[in-house]
Amino acid sequence: PDMYNYFYQKPIPYVPRKHRYEVTERTSFKGDILVPLDEEELADTARRIREAGIGSVAVCFINSYANPQAELEAGRLLACELPGAEITLSSDLLRVWREYERTSTTVLNAFVKPSARRYLDTLKDKLKALGLREEPHAMQSNGGTATFERVKEVPISLIESGPVGGVIGGAALGRIISEPNIITFDVGGTTAKTSLISRGEVKITTEYR
Repeated sequence: PDMYNYFYQKPIPYVPRKHRYEVTERTSFKGDILVPLDEEELADTARRIREAGIGSVAVCFINSYANPQAELEAGRLLACELPGAEITLSSDLLRVWREYERTSTTVLNAFVKPSARRYLDTLKDKLKALGLREEPHAMQSNGGTATFERVKEVPISLIESGPVGGVIGGAALGRIISEPNIITFDVGGTTAKTSLISRGEVKITTEYR
């Protein structure tokens, strides 16, 4: 963000180096299991995680996008060894082949998962107390919606969902008034977002800036 800032400092990592753990396993880029998951090693890692008081874990193996078997096995074992902890598997979240993007997204999902679960559970309880009978849904950044139960597993999908909802609403309004070309302007407490709807189409990107 600060290309010409001579005093730029890297942000503090979400996961300190001492809490990044390796386990023995290897899946090829074709999805072949080359080295099975070492469950004893993972159990020992789970013990270290438990002793460190960590309540949310991100699991990301090199080629799990091609075959999630090792991650699924790790997830089941960690769930047994770490009761009550939040477990995020990269293969459940983002099946893409670039390791950095997949790992960083998985880590961020694990980071916000406990808070998102508490918030959504509280909100759902209060909505029910007010008489809501339908299953509540949350807006997602892809323009769709998902149940609270699903969003609690993938809260990363909520990023920028507010402005996205404004764009989807603008497109819907355009169809009502027969106007295919619309510029939306979403003003919040700290930021303002604008978007172009051309010929009734909302453009989608996989990059977040």
